[in-house]
Amino acid sequence: MIEQKLEQNLTGHAETARVLKDELSNSFYRLGTSVNDSLTQSSELQSERLGNVNNTLSSLAERLEKAQEGVRVAVETRLETIRNDNATKLEQMRATVEEKLHDTLEQRLNSSFKLVSDQLEQVFRGLGEMQTLATGVGDLKRMMTNVRTRGTWGEVTLASLLEQAMAPDQYEKNVEVRPSSNQRVEFSIKLPGGEGGPLWLPIDAKFPTEDYERLIDASERGDVDAVEIAGKALEARIRQAANDISTKYVHPPFSTDFGVLFLPTEGLYAEVIRRPGLADCLQRENRILVTGPTTLLALLNSLRMGFRTCNSEAIKRGVADSRRREIGVR
Repeated sequence: MIEQKLEQNLTGHAETARVLKDELSNSFYRLGTSVNDSLTQSSELQSERLGNVNNTLSSLAERLEKAQEGVRVAVETRLETIRNDNATKLEQMRATVEEKLHDTLEQRLNSSFKLVSDQLEQVFRGLGEMQTLATGVGDLKRMMTNVRTRGTWGEVTLASLLEQAMAPDQYEKNVEVRPSSNQRVEFSIKLPGGEGGPLWLPIDAKFPTEDYERLIDASERGDVDAVEIAGKALEARIRQAANDISTKYVHPPFSTDFGVLFLPTEGLYAEVIRRPGLADCLQRENRILVTGPTTLLALLNSLRMGFRTCNSEAIKRGVADSRRREIGVR
C-alpha cells in the first residue's frame, strides 16, 4: 500500500517535473524569441538612426563646403582689393619719392656745383700763391747758392738771437779779439777778466748748405754711397770751419779758451751732432762748441743769468766798500 503510494507520488512528481520542464522550455523559447525580436528591432532602430546621422553629416559637410567656398571667395576678393589699394598707394609713394628725390638731387647738385666752383676758385687762387711762392723759393735758392749771401743769412740769424738774449752792451760785432791780428770775428760776447779789457767769447756762423743739401738729396733717393760721400764732405767742411775759428779767434787771455760755431738751422745742427764723435772731437781738439739756434739761445740765456749774478755781487761789494769807507771816516 505504501509502495503504491510512493510509486504514485513518484509518478506524480515525474509528471510534474515533465510539465515544469516543458513549461520552462516553452518559456525559454518565448524569451529567446522575444530577445531576438528586441535585438532585431534595436538593430533596425540603430541602422535607422545611423542613416539619419549620415544624412545629417552629409548635409553638414555640404554646408561647410559651401561656407568654405564663400569664405575663400570673400578672402580672395578682399586680398585683391588690398593688393589694388597697395599698388595704388605704392605708385603714389613712388611718385612722391621721385619728386622729392628730384628736388633734393637738384638742390644737392646745385650746392655741389657751387662748392666745386668755390673750390676751383680757391685752387686757382692757391696756384697763383704757389707761383708767387715758387718765385720766392727760386729767389731764396739763388740767394743760398751764393756763398756771400749764405754767410749773410747765418750772420743775420745769429744777430737776431743775440738781440733776443743779450743787452746791446753785452756783445759786439766784428771784434778783433787779438790786438793787431787783423782777424775779426762776426760776434763776440763781453766777459769780465780780459787782458787790459773785456774777455771775448767769439761766435762765428757757418752755413755749408751745398754739402747738407747733397746729403739730404742722397738720403731721399736712398743712395747709400752718395749719403756716405756727402756726409764725409759735410764733416770735413765743419772740421775746417772749426779749425778756422780756433786759429783765428781763440786767443787767451784776450778770449775764452773756446769758441762757438753757430749753425743757423736745426736740421743742419742735428746732422752735425748725429755724426759719431764729431762734436766731441771739435771740443777736444779745436776747443770749439757747435750750436744750433736752440742751443745757442740756451747758452746766451745762461750767460745773461751769469751777468746778472756778477752785477748783483758787484753791487753788493760796492755797497759794502762804501759802508766801510763811511765807518773809517767817522
